[in-house]
Amino acid sequence: MRYLTELICDLYRLTDHHKLTTATFKNLADIKLFKPTADADTILQLENIFSEYSLRYIDKDLAEILSNLITTDKKHSLDFDFNKIQSLTDSKSFGCGWSKVINGSWFKDLYSWGEGMYPAENLKAENILDWKDNIWHIEHEGFPPRNPINVKYYSWFDRYVASNSGGSHHAAMVVYQSVRDGLEYKREAVIKQLSIDPGTVEILDKNYYSFIFQIKTLNKETRIYTSEYEFTDALKDFGQNRHTILKPVNYVSNIKLVFIPKDA
Repeated sequence: MRYLTELICDLYRLTDHHKLTTATFKNLADIKLFKPTADADTILQLENIFSEYSLRYIDKDLAEILSNLITTDKKHSLDFDFNKIQSLTDSKSFGCGWSKVINGSWFKDLYSWGEGMYPAENLKAENILDWKDNIWHIEHEGFPPRNPINVKYYSWFDRYVASNSGGSHHAAMVVYQSVRDGLEYKREAVIKQLSIDPGTVEILDKNYYSFIFQIKTLNKETRIYTSEYEFTDALKDFGQNRHTILKPVNYVSNIKLVFIPKDA
């Protein structure tokens, strides 16, 4: 009986299933997804992952499905309320290495970031003069009045994200003071409302296995290196080399998305 058990185990070790399982436990880390913050890079931007450019080299059947996952409804507003903005695309204070008192990546939205910033001589929200000064800064830095503000509304997060080229700290102060003091600052904006199409999700689920993976980083204690290729090679054998891997654009976590046809 013991011999038979060992034989079965030896045979199982030769299977693609065992290779994939081994590569998974050795090389994959727990998935890290983030709650959105004032930093737009904490948002998994599905519209970019599934854009025509990102899908140009993958299987056409899968590309057709993924390209229809996110629907876009664009509208033009002449009086968009600036205090609706919750996240920005650019700031020198986003990311690692900054004090969490000023780092926008640590705050859930622009209002919270503005509220949490320590007031300085050239950056505060104490009176109407500060309000006007902050507006002057954003109009001369990241949000010039000659151009409409480009805004994306992620319906599945209920979140407005504005594209900017600077002025993030003053923008946070404007949002904070606007809400706190009941002040209005309205701008022309082009708003893209993004939604997930449930019908396309059903089609994807019917035809593909979909999951996310993340490779472990170097273990500093054991000095054991892990390999993405060891996992993807095992995945290639398991799925008859018909899998597709996509990498998110501008996302703070090093995750990847995998799609395998269910008939593979």
